[in-house]
Amino acid sequence: KIAEVLKGAILKVIQSDKVLLRGDFLWPADMAVPPIRDRSKLASTEKNIDLIAPEEIAEAIKKVICESCGIGPDAMASATCRRLGFVHVTEGMKERVNYLVSNLLKSKSILERDGQLFESLSK
Repeated sequence: KIAEVLKGAILKVIQSDKVLLRGDFLWPADMAVPPIRDRSKLASTEKNIDLIAPEEIAEAIKKVICESCGIGPDAMASATCRRLGFVHVTEGMKERVNYLVSNLLKSKSILERDGQLFESLSK
């Protein structure tokens, strides 16, 4: 019963054009770039990279690259997860970040040169 009420409420706000549904995530309709949130103070049961939208992880990747003035692909996953508030980085988390790094490289949102990742100048 609660799930039905929640589904109805979500459908109602989506139809109002105030909220967009992207994949499994709800977004304010006027939000162009998601904020990068620090989850370090959350309970361990609430810390799950699968509960973070790919767009937010991608923003964290770009922020890490920008702050580091280039970073090696091997260090990228750990640095990105730390930026999101995770202390311990699992193989699954690394795979998720690396998958998104690959997508960002394909879309030319970031660049790889001499084994280092850099921000794209054509944002």
